[in-house]
Amino acid sequence: MTVRPAGETAGPQPPPAPHGAGVSIGGHNSGPVQNVVGRDVAHVTQYAGPVPGTVTLAEVRERLAEVRAALDAQGAELPNAAALRALADEAGEQLGVPDPAPGPLRSLAAALSALAAGTVLQAAAGAFAGAITGLLGGG
Repeated sequence: MTVRPAGETAGPQPPPAPHGAGVSIGGHNSGPVQNVVGRDVAHVTQYAGPVPGTVTLAEVRERLAEVRAALDAQGAELPNAAALRALADEAGEQLGVPDPAPGPLRSLAAALSALAAGTVLQAAAGAFAGAITGLLGGG
């Protein structure tokens, strides 16, 4: 039987786990790489949208116009341009009524943002989705 001093164990020990692993929704998370449940994720950006009720309907329409302009300029390069244009057109119709229904607008903004992810339209679609949240709230 071998007796070891207190704290000594047999064999090599794994390195200690890093502190702060995971995703935080607060603080300063502007680094280029974060660890999310053991996977490295590059180019992660956290975004806090506008406070509900602080964006006007006119501002939302401006963000949609930016999406349409980006589609006109870059649409030929996108495999899903027709779907993006259809979503933008439907959003335009919803925004054209005097009292737009919140549910469809939220769904359209989310779908447009999801389809535009990773494309040249990502920023414009994200700004539109953020404007919808600022107009209606996240609800």
